[in-house]
Amino acid sequence: AGAKVLRGGAFKPRSSPYSFQGLGEEGLRLLRAAANTHGLKLVTEVMDISQMAVIEQYADMFQVGARNMQNFTLLRELGRRADYLEQLQKLCEDSESLPIYWRMLAGELLDDQRKLPEVERWLHRLLREQQSPEDLRLASRYYWRMNQRALAVQVMRFAALSEHLDESMAADYFSLARANGETESGLAFLRQRHETLGRQSAGPTYNYVAALEACDQHAVANQALSESLTWRPDDGDAKLNAAQFYMGWGRRDEAKEMLAAAESITNRTRWLNTAARFAMIFEDMATQETRYREALALQPLNMNFVHALCDTIFDRQGSEAAIKFLSDYLQRFPEHYELRQIWIGLLRREDLSDRWVEELQRMLELHPDDPWALRELALVLIDLHRPEQALPYAEQALAIEPHVAASWSMRGLVRAKLGSREEAAADYAKSLELSIDWEPGFLGWMEICESREQRLLVLEHVQRELKSQVVTGDLLLTLTDHVQPTLDDAATLQLFQEM
Repeated sequence: AGAKVLRGGAFKPRSSPYSFQGLGEEGLRLLRAAANTHGLKLVTEVMDISQMAVIEQYADMFQVGARNMQNFTLLRELGRRADYLEQLQKLCEDSESLPIYWRMLAGELLDDQRKLPEVERWLHRLLREQQSPEDLRLASRYYWRMNQRALAVQVMRFAALSEHLDESMAADYFSLARANGETESGLAFLRQRHETLGRQSAGPTYNYVAALEACDQHAVANQALSESLTWRPDDGDAKLNAAQFYMGWGRRDEAKEMLAAAESITNRTRWLNTAARFAMIFEDMATQETRYREALALQPLNMNFVHALCDTIFDRQGSEAAIKFLSDYLQRFPEHYELRQIWIGLLRREDLSDRWVEELQRMLELHPDDPWALRELALVLIDLHRPEQALPYAEQALAIEPHVAASWSMRGLVRAKLGSREEAAADYAKSLELSIDWEPGFLGWMEICESREQRLLVLEHVQRELKSQVVTGDLLLTLTDHVQPTLDDAATLQLFQEM
């Protein structure tokens, strides 16, 4: 049919650690043989720098998936980000380019507000050609960014229906439905998956119970979990799920029993992560550190484990030990984006501003339009009492990510330091319109208020947003500290009832 390229994956990037992870080098041999038989070029996805050597022996081209677009250890070897985008753009513009490249380019550009017209172009071209679940997920993200939220939810539902074995699709659909005020529809969707697919896998039940917990429907969640254990009594994943939820519900003895029962029949890495969290709850920091070290040895680029182990070392051995651990780890993966974020966060926590600035500048050399690094650099400059220098960085981050509450609150902070209180208040208000749970927006706005009347205006704004947004609860404790000095008891009660 005129095909010129064979695309296939030997290392499968699955959202669940229990899913098939690919055939590895054996898969590459099979793909190469098939490509040679039909005279095709071979392209396959590289997920980690350690895979490059073996892939080079078999493939003609590397594919980099969306989940690795900020893995700078990998991108440095393949070419810097600008070079990568330039090559990807050329591939897309070729008259015989493949839809996979259009999706990759659209996904790469989607988070940059300035690039949305270009995203629309490639997305429309992609959807005219095919509508795979991943294509639909990308379309959903785009429609959400364009504030077409009802359409985004519906498209994500189609994606989840198209790929019923991928639990991340169902989880994404519920998150969007809930954020758009369609919680009951989202729960009904997950309930049906639990009832129809929960007998074959523990995943659908986990998603359903987690969603019920988020909606405070604990009795129904417990019933669904019990059904899963009845349906799959020898399933280690089901037991580990039960252990996690039981611990959250305060049923510690049952949680420990389920954890022990799951150890030999579930994914080792996930079991270690759960065991480490249990050790933290029981204040057994030695076991907590041991479990995280073993988990990290199995998955050295799992940044959740790196972050958790760093925090554990910090609490158990102090800041110097934590700094040494991360510094040594950076020697192994010097350009890993998320690892550098953790490193910069630790430097900020320890008030090592000189090293903090140096690291941020290094990140921006690799990725000049990284909004997180731009916001962090603006924050450094504010701490150094240089708000006039911070403003351009805050403005650039806002231009790239105007849909992110942090971008507005950061510019609000800079404007407040420059003495522009009215403009700062407008920015803080916008950050809360994007996310009522965004504490820096609320705290920053309250801080610049000079009278009770101004504080009342902030709380009135919060009250309006509470009626239209889904609240996860992060703002609750912060409001408690600030509401009572401003509102009387009746008004305070009304505000919290609306949450």
